[in-house]
Amino acid sequence: MKGLYFYLFIVLTTLSWSCEQKKQKGQGHSDNVAADSTSNEQLFSKEFSQYSEKLQRVVSSDSLMFRNLEFGMTSAEVRWAEKEAKHLETGEDYIAYTLDFGLDESVDLEYYFDSTDHLREVVVTDYFFTRGSRDSSFQEYVEYYDSKLGSHNSIANWNAEWKSGDGYRVRLQKQGVGNNLDLRLRFWRLDIP
Repeated sequence: MKGLYFYLFIVLTTLSWSCEQKKQKGQGHSDNVAADSTSNEQLFSKEFSQYSEKLQRVVSSDSLMFRNLEFGMTSAEVRWAEKEAKHLETGEDYIAYTLDFGLDESVDLEYYFDSTDHLREVVVTDYFFTRGSRDSSFQEYVEYYDSKLGSHNSIANWNAEWKSGDGYRVRLQKQGVGNNLDLRLRFWRLDIP
């Protein structure tokens, strides 16, 4: 019983110290609420290079929204920035690419543009050969975007959503039923439902 009280004491002391440090750090600054709520997550987050090679290839950039892209870029700018992926097709308002990872795993990247030819949405479909690979990738995407955008909102099982401070949302969800082992990652501006 003494061991339990000692453990509780250590946990509460650590939490109290952490809160005090956060208060002291925040005094005199005009940090927004979103930045403050993610400070602990960022404190313990991995460096981008510590994530799997697949996540690094798919996301491609830790500094911008996704793959060195930002909303508002033109289709020409997206084509110029999308150097690694293989072009699949171009439609009236979209461009599609694919990344091949072997072993029947690939990632399709679809970029959608508004009527003025500016990037408005990105849809990523990640295809998997095994359930274990899909499950671990889902967890890694959640860990990565939690560290980048703050804790996710769970919509339901196998779904997570984030809202960035830069005016866009990210939704990760399991696609399909049965043996369909796909994940879908969608980025869209907040002014688009």
